[in-house]
Amino acid sequence: MRAALLLVCGCGLGPAPDQATPVAGDGIAPWTDLGAAQVCLGDQSLGGPATLNGGLCVGINVPDATPCVRDSDCRDRELCGCGRCTVAYCDATSDCPAPQVCTFSQHRCDSPCAVTADCQGDSEACISDVCRGRCAVSADCQHGERCNNSHTCVSTTCADASTCADSERCEVQRIPMQVLEPAAVSRADQVVLYLDLALPNLPDQRAIWRAISSDGVHFAIVPAQPVLVDPQSVRAPSVVLDGGTTFLYFEHGGGTELRVATSPDGITFGTATTVLVGPDVHTPAAVHVAGGVVLYYERGGAIGLATGQPQGKLTDQGVVLRPTDVQVGDGTPGTAFWLGITTLASPQAMLTDGGVHLFFSAFGQESAPAQKFGVSTPIPPNFSIGFAAADPATPAALTVWPYGPVVDRVQVFLDHRDDLSPAPVDAGDDRYFMYYVDASHDAGTSGPFTLGRLGVLGSGASP
Repeated sequence: MRAALLLVCGCGLGPAPDQATPVAGDGIAPWTDLGAAQVCLGDQSLGGPATLNGGLCVGINVPDATPCVRDSDCRDRELCGCGRCTVAYCDATSDCPAPQVCTFSQHRCDSPCAVTADCQGDSEACISDVCRGRCAVSADCQHGERCNNSHTCVSTTCADASTCADSERCEVQRIPMQVLEPAAVSRADQVVLYLDLALPNLPDQRAIWRAISSDGVHFAIVPAQPVLVDPQSVRAPSVVLDGGTTFLYFEHGGGTELRVATSPDGITFGTATTVLVGPDVHTPAAVHVAGGVVLYYERGGAIGLATGQPQGKLTDQGVVLRPTDVQVGDGTPGTAFWLGITTLASPQAMLTDGGVHLFFSAFGQESAPAQKFGVSTPIPPNFSIGFAAADPATPAALTVWPYGPVVDRVQVFLDHRDDLSPAPVDAGDDRYFMYYVDASHDAGTSGPFTLGRLGVLGSGASP
């Protein structure tokens, strides 16, 4: 995925150059944007809920795509997408691994070039600044391509068979899905993600699914059905591994209560029990400390705390972090600040040698005005990712990161993306990942959101 160094102190600077390499860190800051996490349900990846099915037309007599594990298993214009070698469908350059770019007119990933010598092999040429195959017949092309009348390998985008020729089928590579509130844990050299998923046309019918990855970026949903579902809605998972048992905390009934279910394998869960009764308790964030439970949650735009014993009723300690507690600085350009914070949401906690690390989304303003055509233009408030830490013995005494947000993604000076639902994980060997939901909203509001795909950040050793 395409990497871009993130702003980590809300100081009004522009985006850093592309192709940044993750630097050694402690899982707090800085973070490097690794692009969209590829989450595969079978041989199709999950796109944002506002997208459509996306794929390429393939001849009906063309054999199935070659199985693969990594891009190097495939030919030069193909990528390994959800276990199959094919020319890759894309909507944005971030969908393509560097140095490839997205050719938007054909929705495909291509290798950029200036001259034909930049391309691989005698059968490729540099055409319109990207490398394309030369061909006599379609069999000379790669999977997802056909030979046109100019003897060039091209692709045709499709959502279903109706947009392909009669002699072709549509191979859908990406399907729309609402992805919210990820939770991550490291287990047996794998990153395991629990995801709050729903079909875009049924956004309130949410369930919890499980996905696994060996590299922290490419995930396969296993099993191919939810691991936790309930007619009254299960959402916002938080996962803890404790003594070989997986504890899955989650929001039930739209915030009427928080529950926990346990599993010996992280797949098959027993009957859930209530650990905290609402009203208005959302997005649990649990860690187990010295045989007890420390559980943060969101209520009314602030973060509360409950404590107790595993699988027992927890004692509500009340609100421990308010929007005003997170504000930093006075807005002076060139200094770290985060002001006008009105909402805290989606906490996720991680137990480290340094204590309890708590990440959350917060809605506020972290950048000085930008110059647009010579005019000073304020940056609209947005959701960025904040950080606080506590001693495990005193989890209510949170110390807030003093430099503003630890993550604030910037596309252009005025376009600060919304970073929702942070989910950190220590993957070992000085590797940290954080998963988040990309979103945007209309200026001057704090929602509703246009939800995007699940993104992934890296810190520490290069993933």
